[in-house]
Amino acid sequence: MTSVKHVFILSILILPMFILAPAMVPGMNDTQANLMQVDGSVPAQFAQETLRVAVYAEPNTTLPSYATGGVYTSYYQNVVNFLVSAGYAVTALTTQDILDHKLMVAGYDAFVLPNQLPRESIVNYIKDYWLGGGGILSFDGSIGYCFYAGFIDSSLEGDFELTPPAVPGYWALMDDVLKVRVSERHPVTKAYALGAEFSMPSGNFTKVNGINLPSIVGDRMHSLVTWNESAMIPLVVAFDNPNRGGRIVQVPTTGSPIPSWLSPIIIDSIDWLAPRPKARVAFDFSKTPYYGVDDWDENVSFVPRYNIWRDFLVNHSFTVDKLYPPVGGALAVSDVAPFDVLIISLPADNYSAFEMTSVIRPFVVNGGGLFYLTDYHSLNPEGHENMNELIAPWGFDISGEYTDMGIFTTTDFDEHPTLENIGGTYMAGGEWVNITGGAYSIIRQGPNIAVAGCEVGYGRVIVSGDINFLDYNNIDNDDNRIFAVNTINWLSSGTADVLVYTDGGSLIGPDFNYYRSSIANALNGLGISFFMTNDVNYFNLSLATGSWSLVIYDANAMSQLNYDRLVQHLEGGGKLIMRDFRFRFTGVPLWNYIGFEGNVTTITAGPPTVHLWTPAHPVFNLPVDYGAANISSSSDHFNTDFTHVVLFANATALAGITLTPEENMSAIVLGAGGQAICNMFAISEYEGDTDDSTYADNFELFTNEIAFLYFDRPTLDHPADVAYMETETGNEITWSPTAPAGAWEYILSVNGTPLAATHWSGGPVTIDVDGLNASTTTYELTVFDRLGYSVSDLVILNVTEYVAPWLFGIDPLLLVAVVGGIAAVIVVVVIVMKKKSK
Repeated sequence: MTSVKHVFILSILILPMFILAPAMVPGMNDTQANLMQVDGSVPAQFAQETLRVAVYAEPNTTLPSYATGGVYTSYYQNVVNFLVSAGYAVTALTTQDILDHKLMVAGYDAFVLPNQLPRESIVNYIKDYWLGGGGILSFDGSIGYCFYAGFIDSSLEGDFELTPPAVPGYWALMDDVLKVRVSERHPVTKAYALGAEFSMPSGNFTKVNGINLPSIVGDRMHSLVTWNESAMIPLVVAFDNPNRGGRIVQVPTTGSPIPSWLSPIIIDSIDWLAPRPKARVAFDFSKTPYYGVDDWDENVSFVPRYNIWRDFLVNHSFTVDKLYPPVGGALAVSDVAPFDVLIISLPADNYSAFEMTSVIRPFVVNGGGLFYLTDYHSLNPEGHENMNELIAPWGFDISGEYTDMGIFTTTDFDEHPTLENIGGTYMAGGEWVNITGGAYSIIRQGPNIAVAGCEVGYGRVIVSGDINFLDYNNIDNDDNRIFAVNTINWLSSGTADVLVYTDGGSLIGPDFNYYRSSIANALNGLGISFFMTNDVNYFNLSLATGSWSLVIYDANAMSQLNYDRLVQHLEGGGKLIMRDFRFRFTGVPLWNYIGFEGNVTTITAGPPTVHLWTPAHPVFNLPVDYGAANISSSSDHFNTDFTHVVLFANATALAGITLTPEENMSAIVLGAGGQAICNMFAISEYEGDTDDSTYADNFELFTNEIAFLYFDRPTLDHPADVAYMETETGNEITWSPTAPAGAWEYILSVNGTPLAATHWSGGPVTIDVDGLNASTTTYELTVFDRLGYSVSDLVILNVTEYVAPWLFGIDPLLLVAVVGGIAAVIVVVVIVMKKKSK
């Protein structure tokens, strides 16, 4: 009995301890405590993006029939793991995957051959990928396939070119390479200084014939890393043929292990190989079109036909795929979603009602382009009727009657953006196009329409009654080749809000390609859709009829620009990047609106050096961190290299042709309330690499100027400060940032200490702040967009000491006192009773 009493007494004494004791309260929660500290700044070389890479995964390393030797391995998983660790989205593709047409340029930015040779059944499938603009990274002996497939040069197609047995042969295995050196600064080797030397591991590695091969491929070949005993033996080689296919990089490794010095070269190779196209185009093969592209095409009626057109599009920075029938046969929204333009030539099989109403028409309405080429009704009456059903709601009809347009050259044109630089088109026969409603004529012969167009929702459609005028027999007649590119430029620009004018290409060189100019490359690199013009009359047409967020005008030759429309553009809130050799003129309202007046005088003796007057300004740092204090050029293409102007108070000079700011020496002017950037120097001449970044200065500068004006800065709200008492749960801080340029990552700083950067895909950012002891803590969130622009917000968390809750309305301290008193009385009573019992 006494024991029971004692237990009862102890229970009473201990119970208040449990009432008063707070829950266990740690310091900073584990998730935060284990995060790694990082540097708070996140500069970007260019706009951040996650590139998609496919790696050939084939366990069979036996020689295919086209190979004449070599040693091949199957270390593809090592390569996959390496590229994943480098931040790429990587997919291993088997031979069967490629047979199933999963290797497409719209799906993968680069394709890696990890010292493996494609099996015979997929030789042409990979060739489709490369011809469509995809980049190829070849490890060691995979270069043999690149020769055989004609990637290195079409004249070598069909030859494996391994020495021996080939003589002279263009590649071989070499086992006595002890040291190599960087022999060219290039985007692939940008991690290293010129002349940097590295040791090679033991084993056989592929070398390229640097003596004979350059005589065939010319300046398309770049020997980047060579044997240190002979510059004529390159081991890392880059190939860039502007007229055919995508880029290629060859590296000397089997993929296991990857030498440490080669790792950054492989990583930077993927970035250089990845096409940044103006638009993605697909020839629709899903319904057995009348014409295909290449002579190996499947599921088409006649080949080859559109191979020259495809090559010319790739040359003009488009990518091109062949859209084969998907599993199940019917096109789905996901099949066409990766593309900007679909090309359909009179199909033998019918589109279903679902494909018409739920796939193709919505694709167009939402901003896609459709180019339909047809021909004589008698070729396929059923196909004609099916396609008429598809295009009828847009105002087109190809008559069921036999109406042969015949063969002719015409100059009967109706004003339209696709006719820029077109003097005449050659039509090779077919059916006339009938139009109603919103459809309109583009190319005619008299009253009869050969090519028509319309705009539907955000998208665009062109219908040609001649299926042959852009095929390999006719595309080089008259100006058909130009029209072939103009149509895709227009069809892919339905949602574009950037208008570009650039001229002077003939002064730069006879083969100058506006679609690969520094402006076009900058826009493509930033992922901005745009409409390209280089004839000022068509620029004026588009300026008057379109709605543009940004206009880029780079005039280096005589033109008749409507300056008043540019004033209206700025007054309406639009942005402007401009270079005009006529900046020297006085009395131009546009100049005054921007914030300067012409000074009459110019520099014509060659491009002056441009000095950065405000080097901390974003136009010199984001997304490209320009690495020099000036911009210089040895090129001299234009008559006027620089124009002196007088600045007004509403404009700011960011750079000039003197070391420090001087009046009338401004080279880059920010004006019109921050809406306009004017380059007083002929920026297109600055093709050099003053900052040794391996990229042209004008490309870097245009990238930054466009990014600065086109995209809004990221935003971040300010949540209320948070307060809670120890042990309380459910406490968190939620920010709702936005990033118009695209979300990239965020960094959380706790009490001023930055924690690990976290990838941010957009949307709210929530931080759990439960579990802290009594303290005051600051949480600062910094979010970065993919250009490197950032914004921060700080929230204060106040955690107070635990105070136990009242029980039944009684102060818990009073309750303890009462209980303690009762316990004391009980103890006294027990003691007294014990004494009496004695």
